[in-house]
Amino acid sequence: YTLDEENGTASVVGVIDSYYYTPSPGISDGRLEVTKVLIPERVSYKGKVYPVTSIGDRCFYEYRGLCSITIPSMVKSLGAQCFEETWSLSSVTLPDGLESIGAGCFYDSGLKSVDIPSSVTYIGDGCFLYSEKLTDIILRSKRFDFLGAGVFYDTLCVHFVCYADEVPQFKHETGAGASIAPFNDKITGGTLYVHETLIDSYKASEDWKGWKEILPINAFDSTNGIEKMESDKAMDVAIIYDLQGRPVVTPQKNGLYIKNGRKFIAR
Repeated sequence: YTLDEENGTASVVGVIDSYYYTPSPGISDGRLEVTKVLIPERVSYKGKVYPVTSIGDRCFYEYRGLCSITIPSMVKSLGAQCFEETWSLSSVTLPDGLESIGAGCFYDSGLKSVDIPSSVTYIGDGCFLYSEKLTDIILRSKRFDFLGAGVFYDTLCVHFVCYADEVPQFKHETGAGASIAPFNDKITGGTLYVHETLIDSYKASEDWKGWKEILPINAFDSTNGIEKMESDKAMDVAIIYDLQGRPVVTPQKNGLYIKNGRKFIAR
């Protein structure tokens, strides 16, 4: 961790040599063996407590065995390339107060679904680029200050739910000057769900018009890509699951869940 004495906060930092882009010698093998990371809400030093509010650039870069990570609720930013090439990381829970996700944060990751909270207004260049297993995406923010180039390029994107009050605009040029679209032609097999009043605007947008279907948000209810889950026959009630197949007792409003093998958004 690094400590910000002025603001009284802490940041998780990586052990990567930023010049050579290689891990420090002592952990060159160990990082590949890490499967689970639990970042505490707070750390203490010399009797003072610091809330963890950020995860630094390249912090878990190439942690290819990482399957599970707990991100503290007070984290506001995820650094650039933070989870790049985390091939075993199939899901992650992003905290409600998160504000920014850095460039290439989940580049070439193993994510299958991502629910981006409404507090996020900044998503950097290539954030989910080449995360080829990513099929379900929810953008909950009503507006965006920045959506980088190639954010979702080469993701599978079977279902994409966007709550924005206006059609989001993407940057197209990266820092290297290369132009890259937000999506590639894989979206021609997927469905985009947006506010009904904006459907025609999405269809007219060069960035968004390539989807197979563009439907109103309340139409989002599909079994595509989800295996049917059995109900609790002993109780004769249907169990509600999150996207990782874990039973949920109290669904959160606007959360994405599965019931009787079908996806739905809790109201």
